[in-house]
Amino acid sequence: MPVIETLAVAAMMAAQPMPAYVPAAPPASETMRVTPAQAPAVANWSGFYLGANAGMGWGEGQFDALSGLLFPGYNDNISIEDALIPAGAGTFPAAKGSDSAFVGGGQIGYSWQIDQIVFGLEGDLMATDLTNSASTTAARTVGGRTQTVTGFYAAEFGWLGSVRGKVGIANGNFLYYATGGLAFAEAELHTRFSVVNAAGNTPLTGGNSASDVSDRVGWTAGVGAEWAFTGGWSLGAEYRHTSLGDQMFNFGDVDPSLASQPDLKTKVPLELDQVVLKVNYRFMGP
Repeated sequence: MPVIETLAVAAMMAAQPMPAYVPAAPPASETMRVTPAQAPAVANWSGFYLGANAGMGWGEGQFDALSGLLFPGYNDNISIEDALIPAGAGTFPAAKGSDSAFVGGGQIGYSWQIDQIVFGLEGDLMATDLTNSASTTAARTVGGRTQTVTGFYAAEFGWLGSVRGKVGIANGNFLYYATGGLAFAEAELHTRFSVVNAAGNTPLTGGNSASDVSDRVGWTAGVGAEWAFTGGWSLGAEYRHTSLGDQMFNFGDVDPSLASQPDLKTKVPLELDQVVLKVNYRFMGP
């Protein structure tokens, strides 16, 4: 019975379990590779550096009201024939002036970095011709005639300097910092007086002028940012406010005829702001 035997064998083969399909593993070259994220590079701000700066400075001069013997005597040959009008006291009203001018110079410093915190010490010296000027006028009337005295004031900065500490945070190739410290400058105060008597009268004199130069010491503070763009080079911008205190200024006398009288004196505040662009080369740069 060959047919029955053949069917029995076929039935036994069909009853055997089939092996499960297992896909082949991909080649090693096709496996996915996971690379950890790279942190952005942080520039090395440590080391000595020097550079140049240029920008704009601006300030406002406040000249307080000034009282004293302002009016020189003169001959009134109009309302009272050949009468001598005596000297008289008066008050100059307060005056305010402002100016803006170029500032520029150089800086040198040293920084050291701990992780992303950067500490530093910097000194700079800049030239400028920033001058805050103003004028004020006092007048009196005697015998129906008016006499005026005008004062012209000017507070001028010749040069500026500072020695400051710095602390900042490095972020990639950028440094953001605050700075503050000692400021010093040459301040020169000028004044000139113009005396105008009533029309038709001959003035005895024509007015005085005076000047005073001093080296001032005060404080300065501000903020800035730098960008390390190649090698040891960096480019930055900085804003600072500087206060040099109040300078006592001796105006002298309005007129030589008043020389025997006490001098006119006042305090003049000396303050300015500045914004500069800076370029530095760091000898141990990134």
